[in-house]
Amino acid sequence: MEVHRCDGLSDILFSSNSIKGMQNLELLDVQWCRSIGVAFDPKGLVWKGISDMALPSLKKVKLSCLPKLTHVWKDNSPGIQGFQNLRSLIVNGCGSLINLFSYSLAKLLVKLQVIEVTECGGMEAIIANEPNADDEVIMKIIMFPQLKKLKFRNLPNLESFCSRTYKFEESLLKTAEVNNCPKLKTLPPAFQCKLE
Repeated sequence: MEVHRCDGLSDILFSSNSIKGMQNLELLDVQWCRSIGVAFDPKGLVWKGISDMALPSLKKVKLSCLPKLTHVWKDNSPGIQGFQNLRSLIVNGCGSLINLFSYSLAKLLVKLQVIEVTECGGMEAIIANEPNADDEVIMKIIMFPQLKKLKFRNLPNLESFCSRTYKFEESLLKTAEVNNCPKLKTLPPAFQCKLE
């Protein structure tokens, strides 16, 4: 699905009802839509099994030049499931976006191979702090086990990849590029060895 220059869209691109109707969606490319504030809002979905998983076939998401985007995923649904086949997430020119993932969502993205975030002036952390997350559980989960490419460019307010200590694997990571991110103090050790 390609959505380009549609300024009259609702502020939520995919509500729970449209998520249920898009189970076979594999590619989403959204560009130059001034009204979109939330890409995916699963609020109201009832998680009864595989048939209710959010967008299980989605493999690639590209969001570009969406000035009002504040959430890629609005995590207000307990026990969210889905997005398990997402392999590539590219976000460019979304100045109102502060975080990319919550911890609850990030741990589901076990097949994610590419994360590219560029020209997002408001971005402060890739994984948001989640106050109710269980520290003991967090320490046991390996985040993004298949990540191969990491790219951050022109993110003037990015301070951290994540505000808590998560485990990351470096075995598959081939490149990590960080360019013009003046507030970023450090990356997880697993990523630093591949840094350009």
